[in-house]
Amino acid sequence: MNNRRKPSRYRPDSAGKLQRFRKLNIPKRKSPANDCLYQRLDEKRLLAVAVAAYQDDFPGPGQSPQSGWAYQWNAPAGWNSNGNSGDLTTGSMASLQTGLALLSPTGVGTNWSPDGDMNGGNNFPAGHLRLHGLGGVAGPAGYDGAGQNQHDRFAVASFTVDQSGYYSLGDSFVDMLQSPASSDGVEFRVFVNREAPVEQGLVKPGMRAYFDTELGYLAGGDTIHVAFGANENNNSDYFLTDYKIWIHPEREQPIGNYRSGFSLAGNTGSWQYLWNAPAGWSPGGPAGNLGSGAIGDPGSFRPLLPSEAFWTADGDADPSHAPDYHLRLGPLGGHPGLGTVGGKYAARYSIAAFAVPASGLYGIRDSFLSVSALSDDGVTVRVQINDGKSQPVTTRVVPGGQVTGFDGSLGFLKKGDRIFVAFGANSNHIHDSFLTDFSIVRLVPRAAPDLSILQHTGASVTVAATPDDDQDDWAAIQAALVLAASMPGDFEVRFAPGVYNVSVPAGWGATTPLFDIFRHENTLIRGNGAVIVVDDYQRGLFAVRQSTHVVISDLKIDYARANSLQLPEQQRRYKPLTFSQGIVSAPDPVSGTFVLTVDLNGFVA
Repeated sequence: MNNRRKPSRYRPDSAGKLQRFRKLNIPKRKSPANDCLYQRLDEKRLLAVAVAAYQDDFPGPGQSPQSGWAYQWNAPAGWNSNGNSGDLTTGSMASLQTGLALLSPTGVGTNWSPDGDMNGGNNFPAGHLRLHGLGGVAGPAGYDGAGQNQHDRFAVASFTVDQSGYYSLGDSFVDMLQSPASSDGVEFRVFVNREAPVEQGLVKPGMRAYFDTELGYLAGGDTIHVAFGANENNNSDYFLTDYKIWIHPEREQPIGNYRSGFSLAGNTGSWQYLWNAPAGWSPGGPAGNLGSGAIGDPGSFRPLLPSEAFWTADGDADPSHAPDYHLRLGPLGGHPGLGTVGGKYAARYSIAAFAVPASGLYGIRDSFLSVSALSDDGVTVRVQINDGKSQPVTTRVVPGGQVTGFDGSLGFLKKGDRIFVAFGANSNHIHDSFLTDFSIVRLVPRAAPDLSILQHTGASVTVAATPDDDQDDWAAIQAALVLAASMPGDFEVRFAPGVYNVSVPAGWGATTPLFDIFRHENTLIRGNGAVIVVDDYQRGLFAVRQSTHVVISDLKIDYARANSLQLPEQQRRYKPLTFSQGIVSAPDPVSGTFVLTVDLNGFVA
């Protein structure tokens, strides 16, 4: 399933990219004034776990790669280290069909190369291509010409994850600060399995670039590749690199679990139990047209009926009725109905359906399918979204006596979409009983905010200003915020209802925000419906820096300009500025957040 990742926002020839940093949430202890400032580092809540690190994990001399790692290159078909260059028209990194060949240790330091030596003049197109514990060298650049290398040859560090979850790549860099000017740069690409790159770019000599990126939801067994290749030539393409691969357990929001959600009480909630009935079938009646009602046709899906501890097609446990026979779903697993019988009929699946409660990115987690050892030819598990046309369908056959997981990304789903997890016979249904479990998870883009501070009943200060008096209230608001920064524990800055006016202090720079919330922890700014009117329409109101857990609640902010400051206060009239302009991106209804990028050309920062 390939809907889990975002396209790169950077062209391959870019010189770098903006860095994205993760802020550590490390609480500090505040000390009284005039005391020495001591801090105890408290245990940080586990938000992400580094499962792999390029430099830390790279094998030392004489060592094998650590579990999950492989060092590879896109060799031409037929290439070998005995001098056969192979078919130089093959091995394009852009082709999703290109396989990757393993590098070999050279015995010189930590260097690994295609042919196991450091000789860049033999075994074309291996060239000087290699990886080592601090970086590597790009392979030959591709160019057209009879009998010549036609594709860039990349050094590729690959890591296969062993558990499903939401992944990212961070703490990354590719460095050519010491490279000679004869190099024209090194291209880097990040991709999963053999899908299109999720991040790519170019680092030039004397520069450093970064490739932190979200990898999205990966299933156990997916492989993350980071590849390094030449630009137009491979002159002195030496580079340094490092990166970590992170899994983010806090981004998984459990939505439903098959076993814990199983019930015989009804068949109309988030979970439903169905089967693909043939046209003309009825309980206790005719079998209908056994060639109709294929699993790909949700119009054929009919509810199962409760029977003792199971859901069955006709509400009884009699296995002699065609075509359902033993078809059932129970609290631990079930059994499919009639198989295809040599392709003559449509296989009858027992189906667990789940309705998506909110739009977002979804996946299947903690799944397994265990098939009876007596099964004749195994059981098929099929995962389908709605009619299977808008999202890829995945199928997997599990032979008798084996256990297999079917974790994977379900892509972006909308509220009301239905996830069908169906279990059917492979060809026949002889002894096809199975055990199963799986969870539906939503992958949130960030941890949902902790709003428990809204229940705050402890220490607080009320802004010492009179609302609705048309006077400048900057000093009073600033004093309350300064006090909050010095207070330990949760602290509330409270406004009385009304309108507060804020003007820019004399001598401030053109872009200095009015209030700098710096090194605050656990501060609640409760507006109680108050309105702050700012008279400089291009100046930011709050700048929150190096702070943790700051919540602004029930506070309205408006920008207005005085027509004339020379008029008596009671005669001043403000002309409201009716809108700001920008781009809203990454809306997340579960965490209640979005990213706003404001157009700074004439609008408030």
